[in-house]
Amino acid sequence: MHMQMGDYKVVSSVQTEECSLRLLKMERGESVAVHHHQITTQIYFMLEGEVDAEVEGIARRLRPYEMLRVPPGKEHGLHAPAMCLMLSISVPPLDVQDQHPKK
Repeated sequence: MHMQMGDYKVVSSVQTEECSLRLLKMERGESVAVHHHQITTQIYFMLEGEVDAEVEGIARRLRPYEMLRVPPGKEHGLHAPAMCLMLSISVPPLDVQDQHPKK
């Protein structure tokens, strides 16, 4: 079970030995709170819609078939201007103990 870091919906979640895969759905105005991981690299791959991503204070809009890689230690967050669907890949698998909200 993952600690929810925002008001998005986890449509599907699969974990392997190497990584965890989560299909995230965000409705207009929903977000993933700014946070970081000390161990995990996260990759967001957009499937539908668009999302505004922020990494270390730098904003970028992700569109379908674009991806964003966030290495360990980098603060990041997401905000949906409209409904979107994205794949979140975490290597190694996401651990609730490795989710650190911005203070």
